[in-house]
Amino acid sequence: MEKITHVVFDHDGTLVDTSRLERSLYPGIKDLVHFLADNNISMYVWTARSYASTKEILNKLGLASKFIDICGSNNAPGKPSPAGLEYLIPEVEAQNVIVIGDSLGDIIGGTKFGAHCIGASWGHGDETVAQMYAEYGAKASFLTVEECKQYIAKLI
Repeated sequence: MEKITHVVFDHDGTLVDTSRLERSLYPGIKDLVHFLADNNISMYVWTARSYASTKEILNKLGLASKFIDICGSNNAPGKPSPAGLEYLIPEVEAQNVIVIGDSLGDIIGGTKFGAHCIGASWGHGDETVAQMYAEYGAKASFLTVEECKQYIAKLI
C-alpha cells in the first residue's frame, strides 16, 4: 500500500452520533481528527446528509474547520456510487485514501473507488457487522475509535 495522505469520513454513525436529537461526537473522534491533522492528513466528509446540515452540525461540534470539503447528498449521486469520492478528491490516487464508514454504502463505494476501507462499528456494531463489512471489501473494522486510530497510525 502507498502512504495514506487522505481520510474520508462518513458523517452519521461514524463521526457523529445522530441517533438522538442532541448530536454528539462518538468517544475518541475529536482525538482521532486532531491526530490526523497533526500528521498532515487531509480530511473530508462524504455523507448522505445535505451539505448544509452536515456543515451546521460539524460547526456546532467544533470540527468543521478540520475538514477540507464535504460531499453531501446535493453534491453527487448517492452511495454506494463512488461519485462523491471522485467529487471530493479527483486528483488523489485511491491507494492513498482511507474511507471510514458505518454502512455498506460507505464500504462498497470506497472499495469501488479503490480506497482502503475501514468499517466503523462503534456505537452500533458487533462481530457480525465486521464480517459483513469484510465481505464487501473493508480491510478492517473496529468497535472503538481508539482501535481505529491505532490501526491508522500504522498506515500513515
